[in-house]
Parts: sequence; structure tokens; C-alpha cells
Amino acid sequence: VKSNGHRVGGIVNGITGSDTKEDGTGIDYKDSANFPANPPTYTNGIVGQALRTTPGRYVQIPGSAATDVGAGSGFTFETWFKQDFANSAYVLASWNIAPSTQGVSIGTSPTRGPSYLEANLVDTLGNSRVLSLYTYSPYPSGTYLSATNCNHLALTYEKASGQAILFLNGSPVVATNFGSFTPRTTGALTL
Repeated sequence: VKSNGHRVGGIVNGITGSDTKEDGTGIDYKDSANFPANPPTYTNGIVGQALRTTPGRYVQIPGSAATDVGAGSGFTFETWFKQDFANSAYVLASWNIAPSTQGVSIGTSPTRGPSYLEANLVDTLGNSRVLSLYTYSPYPSGTYLSATNCNHLALTYEKASGQAILFLNGSPVVATNFGSFTPRTTGALTL
């Protein structure tokens, strides 16, 4: 998670999913206080270990100034992900304030179904701005979302220009101008 101009060098946190507190979050991923009853497991990632999350298995990082990337001039969220099952539903990242106050979220669409990747940029007033991509048709580079290999996803939003772009495997696949607003990223970050 990066915030343009939020901190020196622009990097807020590089969450590696290592099993120590040394990945920049201060979170000990083996400490059950940061997990539900069934913590995520580890698997081989693109570079080193990676968190393997499934429904009910996730990491929750308490909300703090370091994870409130919407407070800056813009932000970029990027991740590598691999679906275990085609058409599976998943959340890659979600900021939430208590169970009922949704913030920015990235994952499959809860309304359109698991064939859509969706970035919901919720502002501080609760208004949604959605970037959506149908993953089982060719996107501009002419390829499909791989269900067997890792895929790279990035979402970037620049507050001054209002420009939001969703990238898949290095290619911009959805871009729109939402205007200037403050994304709601004050709550706990769930990965």
C-alpha cells in the first residue's frame, strides 16, 4: 500500500506477509490477535513467502495513520494474487470501520459476481465510485485472468486530477475520472 506524498518516499507500508514484525507493519502474523479463529497459512509467493487467505482466513491490521492512505494526495494499492478455484469469491483488501461502515475495497464484485474484479473507492461520506472489470473476456492486452498463475493487480488514485486506474498484469484495463475526493481508509485494513 503506497500513498503518494503521504510519507517521505511515498511508501506507507510494504506488507510482505512475512511471519515476523519486520515487514513494516509491526504485526506478528503468528499472533492470534490479528486473525480470526482460522489464521491464513503460508505458501510460495512471487518473491518469498506469501499469505494464503481463504474465506474466514485473513489478516486484519488495525487502522492507523500508516494505513490511512486516503488522507494523502492519492494512493496506490498493489498485490499479487492467485485464485485457488475459478469463479471463487474473494476480497484482496478492504478498509472497514466496525462491521457496518465500509471503506475502500478491492476484490471480486459482491453484486456482479466472482467473474468481475472490482475496486470500490468509497469516500468519507459513504459514496461509492466503482471500477469494474469482467475477467473472463479479453481485456486490452488480449489475455485472460489466469486461474492457475499469479496475477498482478494495482489500483491507483490521484486526488488532484481525480484519475483512477485499475491495472492487471502491468496493463491499464479500466480508467476513469472520479473527480477529487478523500477515500475512506481510516478503518482496519483486512487482507
